[in-house]
Amino acid sequence: MENQGTNRFERRRQRTRALLQKSAVELVLERGYEAVTIQDITGRADLGRGTFYIHYKDKEECLWDALLASFPAQERGIKVLFAGELPDGADRLGYRVAFEHAAQNHNLYRILLGSQGSAALTRRIHEFFTAEIEREIRERGMFADYPQPPEVVAQYVSGALLRLVTWWLETPNNYTSAQMAEMFFDMLHKSEGPAPAARSLQRKTGKWAG
Repeated sequence: MENQGTNRFERRRQRTRALLQKSAVELVLERGYEAVTIQDITGRADLGRGTFYIHYKDKEECLWDALLASFPAQERGIKVLFAGELPDGADRLGYRVAFEHAAQNHNLYRILLGSQGSAALTRRIHEFFTAEIEREIRERGMFADYPQPPEVVAQYVSGALLRLVTWWLETPNNYTSAQMAEMFFDMLHKSEGPAPAARSLQRKTGKWAG
């Protein structure tokens, strides 16, 4: 009986948090981060103001929790794709997963990275992704073709990835998550690009040949 009660309590807790997260995301997209108050969030969720503070200290924490909840395999961090040694093609697959996750959580990423969010949230997600990438480098040997220190490579890769994701989500285009991942992989890992004439043709035609 105790376990059943605990389970009911946990389910109710998760529903309340999900409702607060949903309300916060909707309001920030409508009004912008700075314009939204805790009262706005609880009013949209039809919950008391005190209920919000039982779960979160501020709206930044609420939105951050929404990101963590979007990774179903674990409560914190990015889903671990591989155990042990990295198989061939792991980098390419990892980029594909990253772009697909951004597409599936389009509104949340717009808040965390785009103009509707806050500098604090943007900095936090950059730090989060950088730490995850650096861990992959140190523990699994990802980016072994880069001779630079892991912390430098992690900053470079996370900055490039998140900036490209932001552009992809906020700028009208027809690129799929698979195409974006492939282009990102090529830019990071292939030192030999097309000949200058071919690059010039791509710029003039606007067509991606990959």
